[in-house]
Amino acid sequence: MACTINMGISIDSHLIHACTTEPSGQELLRSHECTPSSPEALLDTLKLMVEKSLFRFGALGALTLSFSEYLGAANSSAIQRIAHELSITFNATCHTVNHAQAASFDLMASQTRTLSISLGDGCGLAMFERGVMVPANNMQNWAHSELPDFDWIVDGLTPVCRCGGEQCIEQYLSVSGIERQYHQIVLKDKPIALIFAGVDRGLVEDTRVYRTFIDQLARSLSAPLSSLKPQTLLFSGEVVRYTCIKNDLVMALSRYIELPLIPKNLIQQRDAFTFALGAALISEKNHNNRFRSA
Repeated sequence: MACTINMGISIDSHLIHACTTEPSGQELLRSHECTPSSPEALLDTLKLMVEKSLFRFGALGALTLSFSEYLGAANSSAIQRIAHELSITFNATCHTVNHAQAASFDLMASQTRTLSISLGDGCGLAMFERGVMVPANNMQNWAHSELPDFDWIVDGLTPVCRCGGEQCIEQYLSVSGIERQYHQIVLKDKPIALIFAGVDRGLVEDTRVYRTFIDQLARSLSAPLSSLKPQTLLFSGEVVRYTCIKNDLVMALSRYIELPLIPKNLIQQRDAFTFALGAALISEKNHNNRFRSA
């Protein structure tokens, strides 16, 4: 039986994940595709993914696109054009958010102050209080601020960041940043999933890279935690998908900030569809609000 559906689609530089839900929030379908290299091809791929869900389930109520911070910063005008075109094509509202925003949506109602950190092809930060995003003006450029207490002996040297800066946090905490640090030590390439798997197997080089990453993450979070004082710290993205970082991170944070500033709740979202699911929840809320105001 045909019904109105809502969709959330997440896009990073490698993969597209889509989640189709009923108005009640019940999942109907998950799907994924490789991310095309051009905005035009991306638009065509997104249209096809939406059309497949419409063919199977019914009319589209609302659509939300969650873009990684890496793509969002580099293609903001193209992203808005894509959202506008999808809205016209399917006669439905189409909103855009970033990954840090999408990941935290299902926690908004149950948590008072949540700091959402996304670590994938890029890095992002968003702060929420009782379901409302809090402007963090002093943290807007967090991913492209200099890594605190940078030491080239410990942290290694980096190429110039895509923003034109040097020693940016994103160059250390992103997937490519961690893989680059492994290459600097071993002079071989290794995917992040295998690096973290090597930690569980006790491989020396992999463990060294992991411990350096945890320390860099703790240093990078010291200012946001001290300034924003969240009660919940939420991690999402490919970097935290392969291993549990909670205990190691808490210990590392204790070296840089006072213990009362370390959030009591540390949550890792390790589902590859986390951002698509969050985007679908946003679509559900937007569609319900639109329906009630009609």
